[in-house]
Amino acid sequence: GLFFVSGSGSLIPVAIQLYPNGQEQHPVFLPTDPPNTWLMAKMWFNCADGNYHQAVPHLGFTHLLIEACAVGAKQNLSPSHPILRLMEPHFIYLMAINDMALKTLISEGGGFDKTTQIGVNGAFALIKERLKTYRLDVDGTLPEDLKNRGVDNEDDLPKYYYRDDALPTYHAIHKYVTSIVKLFYGDDDNSEDLKGDYEIQAWAKALVSGSSEGKVGIKGVPGNGQFTKLDQLIQTVTSIIYICSVQHAAVNFMQFDQYGFVPNMPARMEGDPPRTKEVLTEQHVLDALPGKKTTSEINLLSGLLSERATNPLGNFEIKYLQGDKAQRIIKTFQQDLAKIASDIEYENSTQRFRPYDYLDPHKIPNAISI
Repeated sequence: GLFFVSGSGSLIPVAIQLYPNGQEQHPVFLPTDPPNTWLMAKMWFNCADGNYHQAVPHLGFTHLLIEACAVGAKQNLSPSHPILRLMEPHFIYLMAINDMALKTLISEGGGFDKTTQIGVNGAFALIKERLKTYRLDVDGTLPEDLKNRGVDNEDDLPKYYYRDDALPTYHAIHKYVTSIVKLFYGDDDNSEDLKGDYEIQAWAKALVSGSSEGKVGIKGVPGNGQFTKLDQLIQTVTSIIYICSVQHAAVNFMQFDQYGFVPNMPARMEGDPPRTKEVLTEQHVLDALPGKKTTSEINLLSGLLSERATNPLGNFEIKYLQGDKAQRIIKTFQQDLAKIASDIEYENSTQRFRPYDYLDPHKIPNAISI
């Protein structure tokens, strides 16, 4: 798809191609095509976009990626290790929700097969392909991700509320993690305590290591298997906490708003995408939409997945980190988040056509728990 930023700053679709050109040349659909033909092209584009969203940014690179990080941490860091304690509130319920998903959502014949075009096999094929290029220091690090995708400049792409709302919270998380890490390892970036911490070094190695069983390590982990500088540990933990909280909130809690009215972003459609620009009728459009049963399943699943199940970011269930110094750092983190929430609430009430509240820190859960 080709999009254009209008004079008002809105992102508008101006061209869609539904099949790649090979021996056969396929049409490029335009807003000037017959109305229902253009509408059908947009629906199929959104169907593809929605299926990719559910498989890759959501399932693959929040739920499953963070499970690998959490398992590695729990296997290599003792329960009292401060870095595990720092991450624990962001791992809460993750294993349980992923286990439930394996049995009900991404099992054969489960929710994913019933409500999406690609089904569970297609989802894992996409995840496997994306894993070849995914890097934690780029795709999992918000400022670098925005630069890499060319969407970091507000003048070039205004009204990108994900970027505008996520960046302040990302920086607050980075500040919080930096303070906690330096509390336990000191201020020297070349900390000898860090280098000599065999537990943290074992976790660093686990994050990037593959195995004979076909497991693939995570690319782009700072230090590439050995934390020799505090900044490498800080950046890794920042990315993990950000993905657990902000990134998952962004890709998860908009689901009912996006998918609930099925024609807006149909997760599943009937027939095949159009190959010609023949004039289509409203009946053609209706016939391409899923039936009542599938529609109700999409609504049920998207509504369920849009529920929040843990405390808001920074509001922890228990004291994971003990001591006055740690508690003062947490208090500062909470104050930073409250200021960000106030700024977002102001923007939503005064500056935006409709509120984008998915990344209000008051509404971002600590963990992937749904």
